[in-house]
Amino acid sequence: MAQQHVILTGMHETIAGLKKFDKNNLAKFNKIINNELRQAKQAAQALVVEASTHGDLQNSPLSNWKTKPTLIGPQPRGKKRDFPSWDPGQVIQGISTSKAEGKVLGDYTTSAGSLINKSAAGYIFELAGRSTRKVSSDPRSVAFKKNLEKRFGPASRLVYKIVDRDRIRIEMAFYYALEQAKIDLQRALETQKN
Repeated sequence: MAQQHVILTGMHETIAGLKKFDKNNLAKFNKIINNELRQAKQAAQALVVEASTHGDLQNSPLSNWKTKPTLIGPQPRGKKRDFPSWDPGQVIQGISTSKAEGKVLGDYTTSAGSLINKSAAGYIFELAGRSTRKVSSDPRSVAFKKNLEKRFGPASRLVYKIVDRDRIRIEMAFYYALEQAKIDLQRALETQKN
């Protein structure tokens, strides 16, 4: 899957200017961004519910995926960490949004917003089978990935699926919101001069 990135220029400057000169339009800009992020988060969370109620399984995406942790609390020293249990509520809670600035592929930063999958089980469900490096030859691992792909499609099954599906609409909403914010800031600056 080729990744494409949209770079919105002037965002930091526009937000800083709106903070200083036009807080009403800053709130309008933030509302659009927050709405898009909320919709994407809800769509990804709906995929968790769908995966949890798939077929006869009722609670986990695959028949042998435990739904209760075998060990509660900290891991004892030297004990290998158990495979994360599938708890739909925990996976849903692990999907969040952020507007914090961060590095994307080390070449530029993002601050408009991002969708994050913090749950270990959700992360495994999302990305199992994606990497071609260090492919496990353990038959259980191979069967796990094969069954996930057969039932839910290739890797990118939650957050990435929503971003891939709605990317153009989200990017355009962000772009138009930023362009409108720039226009609003220009108007605010012009009224300050008069």
